[in-house]
Amino acid sequence: MAVHVERMQGPACFTRSHAHRRPLFARVFSPGNPLADGLLISKRQAMALSSPGKNAVDLARGLAMKRLRAEIIPAALK
Repeated sequence: MAVHVERMQGPACFTRSHAHRRPLFARVFSPGNPLADGLLISKRQAMALSSPGKNAVDLARGLAMKRLRAEIIPAALK
């Protein structure tokens, strides 16, 4: 992650932890949350993409993100 942030090669997300994967049918049939994998973008890019009435999920959708090798454990669903 530090290498990516140092080079700032565009938007990135983490790899989901293999130990904490959702069940197969939940992954296939339910829509995914683009923020569940984490989101790394520069503050400048976030400010350029944001607009009034746009939330963080809308900001993350549509970005061509590079997947990092670092794993993330997703938060528990409420």
